[in-house]
Amino acid sequence: MLLALIGVSILLGVSGPFGTIDTLPALPRMAYWALVAWLTYSLGAAVFIAAFPENAPPQPARIAVAVLGIGLGCTVILLALNLLFLGRAVDGAAGILRLAGICVLVSGVVTGLMLVSRGTVMAEASTTSTPPILRRLPLDKRGALVSLAVRDHYVEVTTTKGREMLLMRLRDAIAETAPAEGMQVHRSYWVALPEVRAVRRRGDGALVTTSRGDALPVSRSYMPAIREAGLLPG
Repeated sequence: MLLALIGVSILLGVSGPFGTIDTLPALPRMAYWALVAWLTYSLGAAVFIAAFPENAPPQPARIAVAVLGIGLGCTVILLALNLLFLGRAVDGAAGILRLAGICVLVSGVVTGLMLVSRGTVMAEASTTSTPPILRRLPLDKRGALVSLAVRDHYVEVTTTKGREMLLMRLRDAIAETAPAEGMQVHRSYWVALPEVRAVRRRGDGALVTTSRGDALPVSRSYMPAIREAGLLPG
């Protein structure tokens, strides 16, 4: 973004749109357009973040606040810079209204593009952060992964929203749990670490209690792994 702003500043300064190439010498013109680019971008980013905090949904009221806030704020910035560099803001009230209308219109377009871009990024992030195995489950059972358990030729997938049997091998199911953080604790069981609620010793092994209340056995060969994960004292 920094390089883009520098590029836009230079392009506007060299081309001198809206008659500034005739009314301003080279260096003041470069400074004028650099300030326009940086100040309007900073204002737009601040208003957008304030209007849509924590990825808030694009409700009409929020969109209106963003569009008007950015548009009117940019109008004030341009009036101030015109007064500073050109010795006048604009020609009369009609000029101010025309400038405000243009700024609000541009603000609406830019806000719309930013919302579309943010929605695309969020959708991509959601897709890439979802364990592939969850996409095999019915929609109403796609919660956070809790555990995997071998049941004959099936794998029982337990999530925070339910259970589902899948015809596949456990090692293939485990391969589809990433990026969920978990570990195999038995040749027939895998558990998601954030869903572990208790661990207690049982003979040479242990029992892991999950958020669903299931007690999963930990075989002796996996005891070093659960100690390394911090689930049992060393």
